[in-house]
Amino acid sequence: MHTPLTHGSHRQHFFREVTAPNGVSCSICCAECKTSANWYLCTDPSCRYILCHKCFEVDECLFNTRQVVIRNPESQDRETGAFVYTRPRPNSHKLAPIYYGQLIEIVSSAHYNGENNTVLTYFRLKSGGWIDSREVVCVIPSDEVVDKLAQCHIDGVNNPNMPISLNDLRVYMRESIHLSELNPPYGTVLSSLVIYPLLSSIQRPNGVSLEECATRMDMEPISIQMIQFIHYNMEMVLGLVEEWIEDERPFDSNVVLSLYIQLLAGLLLACQNLCEQWGITLPGKFVDLFLRSFVVLGSTVYFLRNYMIPDNAAALVPLLCNPAVVTCHEEKAIGLNRLTNLSQVMIETTGRLIVGCLEHHELKLSQLNVFRQFLNFAKIEQLEKCFCDLVALAADSSAVHQRQILNVDPMEIIARLGRDPKLVESQVSIFRAVSSIVRRNARNIAAVSTVLLPDLIKLCDSLRNTSAVTAALECMYEVAYNDPRLDSDSVQRTPRGRGGEKCGKVQYGMNSLPYQLMFCYEFPGSKMLTCYCQHCAMYHPPANAVQHMEPQYAYFQCQCAQSRCTEINRYPVPPPAVPASCALAVIAADGGKLFLSFLRKANTTNDAVVNAIGRLSFRVELPHDIILTLFMALLERTDLTRTNWAALAVCSYTHLPEIAEGLARYPAAPIACYVRAQQTMAKGVVYPDDSHSQPSSQMKSELGLSPSPCDNHSYRSPQSFQEPRGSSQMNVFHHPGELFTSQYQDEF
Repeated sequence: MHTPLTHGSHRQHFFREVTAPNGVSCSICCAECKTSANWYLCTDPSCRYILCHKCFEVDECLFNTRQVVIRNPESQDRETGAFVYTRPRPNSHKLAPIYYGQLIEIVSSAHYNGENNTVLTYFRLKSGGWIDSREVVCVIPSDEVVDKLAQCHIDGVNNPNMPISLNDLRVYMRESIHLSELNPPYGTVLSSLVIYPLLSSIQRPNGVSLEECATRMDMEPISIQMIQFIHYNMEMVLGLVEEWIEDERPFDSNVVLSLYIQLLAGLLLACQNLCEQWGITLPGKFVDLFLRSFVVLGSTVYFLRNYMIPDNAAALVPLLCNPAVVTCHEEKAIGLNRLTNLSQVMIETTGRLIVGCLEHHELKLSQLNVFRQFLNFAKIEQLEKCFCDLVALAADSSAVHQRQILNVDPMEIIARLGRDPKLVESQVSIFRAVSSIVRRNARNIAAVSTVLLPDLIKLCDSLRNTSAVTAALECMYEVAYNDPRLDSDSVQRTPRGRGGEKCGKVQYGMNSLPYQLMFCYEFPGSKMLTCYCQHCAMYHPPANAVQHMEPQYAYFQCQCAQSRCTEINRYPVPPPAVPASCALAVIAADGGKLFLSFLRKANTTNDAVVNAIGRLSFRVELPHDIILTLFMALLERTDLTRTNWAALAVCSYTHLPEIAEGLARYPAAPIACYVRAQQTMAKGVVYPDDSHSQPSSQMKSELGLSPSPCDNHSYRSPQSFQEPRGSSQMNVFHHPGELFTSQYQDEF
């Protein structure tokens, strides 16, 4: 009779030796069954516990109570053999390193007789594998605060929606700061463990204990303490990684870097959630921290770029909100890949944070210059995009910053990013940065036109996204600024003399578009625009209108309707000669075909592209093909609200035969009514409130407008206007206040 076999991992039942059964694996190491080895099966028929011979040979002892350990924080300064092993001995296979800040639940212990009569103790993990007891410290049982915090993580694995006590969170944050001052390695690990309850409280404000937080007012004191905790730990962890970089320590040699970057990522995510979900404005001291975070995260991506596998990188962010409990093992290469992708994702988060923060605080160029110096050797598209966004914000913040922004040398980064931008957001950031740099600044325009403009036009030719196309057209509009007056930032500095001796139409003729000072007006309530020359704006501005923008030089025809301004009594003189800037010469030479292709790529249906080209036509003399295509695009529209600049541009080209023929053929089209209404608006028409209009019948719109004369989404040659259906009813004249609000009900 065989003696019953026992094992410490399964003390409630006996074991018996069996030949390897099929389709089972070891209950401890999960090894698959092999016929050449002996296996040990539980004698209880209802229990399927089975052990391979290697696990059965280990003399282990189960713990009577729950035991949770964590990697010893004191070993951060040295590389040790802190690994998860397949067997409780130092020469067995290493499964994965032990990461800092990760709670490890252990279930048993075993001893190994080492050299020189030393006895090593190993702990078996609940998730599998063995660790050396010298590399870990106990957290359960431990100090009351640490014990409770660890228990919060353990319970969170099985109950993710478990409510968080605000009083406990206050204690965790206070104790972590206190411990960081006494013992920085332990304080860093404790702070990383506080991230889980912190993010849970911020992301689920209704998930905290209701008896502790009944109103929003109760959340304010805890939010202040959260901000203090975040700021303190960001200062600490950024200093640690910056010291790491300064000492030129390798990024892939020690897992402590994973602790620092993961802690920084959790703090950044907490900032984002405080801003977005709680509506909190971060203090200005966070601006410098965010810029330093760019450098730290960028360095991580740069030095670990060989480990980067970008698939599912965004899925790493929710993992920051999970409990820090080891449930599976992660090899070193996989951990470095996760760290690199996490850093890349958090760069975008930091970019959004600093943009939101700069809405309330000022960015100093000296702070931006530190970020710029880092980009000298780190070519990372996300960082270069964020740099362009910051350049745009700095240039827009004040005229002083705009004049000094070139001292930071942003054009090298913009040009480098513009050579091969892989993201649409990067393309948009490039054009927005250039727009902000050159806006109404002749010196910056000259510099950009020499260094960047040819590359920008080349980049425009490869654009496929309408958002990027719109940003490019707005950029060209700013680069085309060519005002013969001195640079001015205020309408108060605009010349306010007598103006011209006569209206521009009288001086230069009805069929010309002189480059003259334009005064643009808007009629409140209708968003309709009209433009006057300097003479008419001084002597008889339109009634019931407000100035829409600062006067600027533009190619346009005055829309004044005064009788003495429309009667031409003498031969027109040539328009004033204003020397074209270098930028205008480049745009005029290379931009014509490009802008026409923009219209056709957008199929003339994108309002933003159509309106941007119409606005650009005031600063650049565009070929008539573009203007005619623009007119055809407006003929198809039933609502001109989002294309008001394009509609105003067409008004200056009504002398073209093709446009005149189109306006005559389709008198009820919104653009035709708008052109006629320019004369009506100037005479002081008071617009009615459209909200009181009565519903119409016969499938017409509320305002009675007829269908557009062109088929929907179709492009027609300007030389061939076909008679549309229902043309017999297209002689209705509409009130100018209705032109921008009509919505057709008829099908085309």
